[in-house]
Amino acid sequence: MSDEPSVEKIRAAKDALKEEFGNRAWFRGAGIAPDEHSGLVLRLNVDPDELETEDEVPATYKGVKVTTVFIHGYAKRGARQVTPPKKGAS
Repeated sequence: MSDEPSVEKIRAAKDALKEEFGNRAWFRGAGIAPDEHSGLVLRLNVDPDELETEDEVPATYKGVKVTTVFIHGYAKRGARQVTPPKKGAS
């Protein structure tokens, strides 16, 4: 029998992680990703510009390994950013 968590456990951990961390400024998404050494892991997308300390990001969550991916500055879903034209541009 494998020590790897079941797919159901990983899905439940992903949903709980999104619920717990989803409103933090640095949170940019969570998912499930393959890992060559440990089967499936949680993937946590983090904006490093919003992160105060890396201690905020868990290495494991509910018994599931977390892989952190640093992604810079895109808006949360539902938010729309409009960039005004530069002065002098025609």
